[in-house]
Amino acid sequence: MHLRYLETFAAAVDQGSFTKAARSQHLTQSAVSQQIKELEQWLGLPLFERHGRSTLPTDAARRFREQVGTILAQVQLAREEARGFEDGSVGHLAIGATYAVGTFLVPGLLKRLRQRGSKLRISVDFGTVQYLAQLLAWLKLDVVLTDFPLSRRDLGSLSQEPLADDEIVLVTRANHPWARSGLPIAPAQLRDVPLLLQPAPSTTRALVLRCLSEAGVDVTSLWVELELGNTEALKRAAREGLGPTFVSRYAVESELAALQLAIVPIAGVEIRRKLWCLTAMPEHRPSRAQRFREFLFEVFENFRLDSHRFAEALQTAGLGLEAPGATLEETRPDVVALLASSRRQEAVVETTVGSAASRQTIASLGLPGDCLAILLRRGQDVLVPKGDTRLAAGDRLTFLGRADAVEAARRQIEHS
Repeated sequence: MHLRYLETFAAAVDQGSFTKAARSQHLTQSAVSQQIKELEQWLGLPLFERHGRSTLPTDAARRFREQVGTILAQVQLAREEARGFEDGSVGHLAIGATYAVGTFLVPGLLKRLRQRGSKLRISVDFGTVQYLAQLLAWLKLDVVLTDFPLSRRDLGSLSQEPLADDEIVLVTRANHPWARSGLPIAPAQLRDVPLLLQPAPSTTRALVLRCLSEAGVDVTSLWVELELGNTEALKRAAREGLGPTFVSRYAVESELAALQLAIVPIAGVEIRRKLWCLTAMPEHRPSRAQRFREFLFEVFENFRLDSHRFAEALQTAGLGLEAPGATLEETRPDVVALLASSRRQEAVVETTVGSAASRQTIASLGLPGDCLAILLRRGQDVLVPKGDTRLAAGDRLTFLGRADAVEAARRQIEHS
C-alpha cells in the first residue's frame, strides 16, 4: 500500500469529487479511480458509492478518513522534523481561536512573535472550541486559544491549560459623564443608556448578562441599541459615542493608553473568565507548538507584571509609593494601562492644591478628560484619589496624561 493512495483518498473525500481530487493531486482522473480501486481491494470493502455521475463516500470511508488524517499528519510531522524543523523556528504553525478571543488577541500575539524574528508560516482558523478541538485532535492545528473550556469528556487526549485571567470591562468614550466622574456606577444605571453588545449566542454576552442578573439587574429591560459580532467594531462604536460596551481588558489596552476609551467600574459587579490554551499532550506535541505555547505563557506573564510598573514609574518621577491598603491595579486599571503602554509618552506632574480648590471633590472640578488624577499625598499619607475624594489645601496631587491636559489641570488646581 502506497502512502500516495491515502493522500488521494483523503482528497477525494474532502473535495467530494474524483475530478477535483485529480486536479489537486496533479493526477489524471483515471489514475485517481485506479488508486481508489486498489485501496478498496486492499481494505476489502467499498469506499465510495456511485450514483450516476456522483460519487459519495460510504460511512466506512468517512470513519477511515479520520484515521487517515492522523496518519498523514504524523507523516508530515516526521518530514518536517527530518528536514531540520525540530527547533520550531521555521515551518508552518496552525493556530485555532474562538471568535471571542481571536479578533482581539491573535493579531497582537502574532505581531510580538514577528518582532522576535520568527520565520514561521502562520495560519489561523476560527470556530467553536468543539470544532477547533477536533482539528487539533486530527493534528491539523498546533494550538487552540479559547475563552470557553472543554468538558473532560470532550477533551479526550488533549491538554488544556489556563493561560490567563481575563476581565470583561464596561468601556465608554473618554469624555462620557460616567468616565469623567471617576465613580463606579450602580448596576441599575445600565438600563438608562443605549448599550452595544455582542449578538447571541456569544459567550461574552452570556457571561455579561449572567453577572448583571446576579447583581439584581433585569437584563430583559436593558436597552440594547446595537449588536455587533466583532470586538473592533464594538470599540469603534463606543469611541464614536454610540454607547458603552463590554469587552475584554486585553482588547482595549491601546485605546486606554491613547485616552480614547475609559473603563467604568460597576459597583458590586466583577466579570471575569479564564483564557485557555489547548495543545496535544507533551509527548505528541510538535516542537513548533511547544515553542509557541511557551511564548504565550511568557507574553501573558509579562502583561501581568506590567501592572507592577506603576510603582517603578512613580519612583522615576521622584514620588515614591509606600501607601498601604488597596493598590492602584485594584482600584484604577485604566492608570495601569496608561503606564504599561510604550506607544506614547505621557506627562506625570505633581502639583499643590490651592485654597480655592480646597474642600471640593475631584469630580466637581471638571478637569480635562484626557488626564487622570493618580496619586494624592496628604502629610504622611498616600491615597489613591477617586471622583468623590475631597481635596484639602496643601494636598499634593499627581496627574498623568497628555502634556497639555496635565498642564491645564495643574493650573486649575493651583489657582482655582
